[in-house]
Amino acid sequence: MINLIIVTHGKLSKGLVSAAQVIVGKTENITVHSLNPGDNITDFEKQVKNSIIQKMKEGNVLVLTDIPGGSPTNVSIAAMQDLDFECLTGTNLGMLLEAITARSSATDFKKYVEQVMDAGTASIHNLKKELQ
Repeated sequence: MINLIIVTHGKLSKGLVSAAQVIVGKTENITVHSLNPGDNITDFEKQVKNSIIQKMKEGNVLVLTDIPGGSPTNVSIAAMQDLDFECLTGTNLGMLLEAITARSSATDFKKYVEQVMDAGTASIHNLKKELQ
């Protein structure tokens, strides 16, 4: 089983899941963590790490974060010091949709992670340039 954990600033994690559900329907095995103004970063780090630990008991874990260098990414990096999971940053809806739809047929977790990352990159387009 592949478990997804989305760690972002504000309501982005919940919004991404909500948008994905509009497209693919009900989703399972997705945990979200939102860092909000005034949140204690140490508590947030513990919450994220505890979620990763719990989900690792069920299978592989892919953590998706919003931006490189941001606190959600940094707490995920901190958890990687002790735990074995994958983490991608720069998450967008295309990446999340791939993560959701491809995981049921994934046989190689490392290839799955690469596929998810590639989908995120492939979903970025300069439409003005493409239409010229």
